[in-house]
Amino acid sequence: MPNRGFRLVNITEADLEEIIAIRVLLAVPAARSLAEAGSDDIVGRVLNADGVQAVTDGSVTETGEATTKSEAIVRLRELAEATVAATEAGEPAEFYTQDRRFHEALLEHGLGGRAAAISLRLRDQSRLYRRQDQIGAIAVESARELPRIVDLIESGDSAKAADLVTANLYFFKRVPATADG
Repeated sequence: MPNRGFRLVNITEADLEEIIAIRVLLAVPAARSLAEAGSDDIVGRVLNADGVQAVTDGSVTETGEATTKSEAIVRLRELAEATVAATEAGEPAEFYTQDRRFHEALLEHGLGGRAAAISLRLRDQSRLYRRQDQIGAIAVESARELPRIVDLIESGDSAKAADLVTANLYFFKRVPATADG
């Protein structure tokens, strides 16, 4: 049969702008929610090992796990530091893996697993926009923002956390466009 399979469609500047705008609509409320939560408050909807969501209204499903803001901060800090380490070691694949995990955790803890899944699908599309050789120093700069985001969330500064999350999501826009990419 002809035309079986799939093909990758190039992402345009307009597509990237739309993708980032939608991700901002999810990530900013997630960061604000985490920043405004008390350290012992249950936050987000964390997926357990089986991919089942926990309920965060104070109760937990049989298969889900509750997470406090303090626990979320520990996890976010670990992921932020791993992302920085990957960029400083010059390991772009590990940078993308850890950066993806950081943003997934931010959204899971701030809004829930569904928001994280939506944002990650969009993030994966935006990765197609630039070539690896165009990323370099921008990835280091982006990675170094993640521990600052965690610090702002931990300190309860929701406005500054939201601003830095927004700037961080525009990571892909920091790389200048070239004639071929």
